Amino acid sequence: MLIFFLSMLETDEDKNKFTLLYEKYRKLMFYIANQILKDDYLSEDAVEQTFVKIIENLDNISDVDCHKTKSYIVIMVRNCAINLYRQRKNHPMVSLDESIELADDWRFEIDEADALTKSIARLPIIYKNILTLKYGFVK
Repeated sequence: MLIFFLSMLETDEDKNKFTLLYEKYRKLMFYIANQILKDDYLSEDAVEQTFVKIIENLDNISDVDCHKTKSYIVIMVRNCAINLYRQRKNHPMVSLDESIELADDWRFEIDEADALTKSIARLPIIYKNILTLKYGFVK
């Protein structure tokens, strides 16, 4: 993954600085994100998003070993993890098994709707027209 991030940088100085940041803070960032998200995959996403933000703001970091740098990175990864947590909370994920069950239920409803449409089509024209006008059934 480091190679991907380094490809986003132009100068060797920036690449060296980012490599030092990556090696020094990657595990700490993952730990902080995982404390918030309680999910390894989402924590990795939070860390990766934070590294992209670090690249965008690399000029704001003067010294890799400075306590200000550590605080800056911790705040960034924490905020990113909180944003992912809120996103997951607002848009809960459905497991694959649940999605298959939902799809089966939906397919059953479509079959019912088809049967209803066919039944209405067999009605005398006057009743069919009334139902079509009232409920918007299609032929």
